[in-house]
Amino acid sequence: MALVTKQRLGFYMQGINNYMQVLDKNTKGLGNYTWGIGNCTKGLGNYTWGIGNCTKGLGNYIWGIGNCTKSLGKYNLLNYTFDKQVGIYEFDKYNKNIQERKTNLYHFFFPTRLN
Repeated sequence: MALVTKQRLGFYMQGINNYMQVLDKNTKGLGNYTWGIGNCTKGLGNYTWGIGNCTKGLGNYIWGIGNCTKSLGKYNLLNYTFDKQVGIYEFDKYNKNIQERKTNLYHFFFPTRLN
């Protein structure tokens, strides 16, 4: 009985270790992000990511559907193209301003700009 309990405990601990490895793989470096659903990479003003919502604590990045806002420094993503087959956003222009200003948002499904 004790042997079975030790084996189960070892199995659970292995599961916890595997989970921690997954968490380690999902840790964010400085400007480099990886998520499970859709890969995210961030350079200086260049964003590419797949499908899925991403939130980040430092600077509060919040992505919805085609929308990107950042509370610290207000990133304004002005132009992007979306390739449905590849699933990658390409942001052509990048504007960073510490003062709060109007954010231009684009939507997946409509070519019109949302105000």
